[in-house]
Amino acid sequence: MNPEPKAVIQARLKALNMTQIQLARQLKITPAVLSQVLAGSFIRADSGWPAVLDALGLEAVICPRSRP
Repeated sequence: MNPEPKAVIQARLKALNMTQIQLARQLKITPAVLSQVLAGSFIRADSGWPAVLDALGLEAVICPRSRP
């Protein structure tokens, strides 16, 4: 099972020894806006997710789920 996008971001922040507040500052948004982005839809291009992924050196990959 693949982790939720927000869980991947949290793990990446931990690996980079970075907080959500620091990421928000880097993105020039407030921590509240970052929280809304992380809670929002991952698919929409205007959601803010592209900037978050870019700032953390991550990319979105869509692949088929394995069937049991």
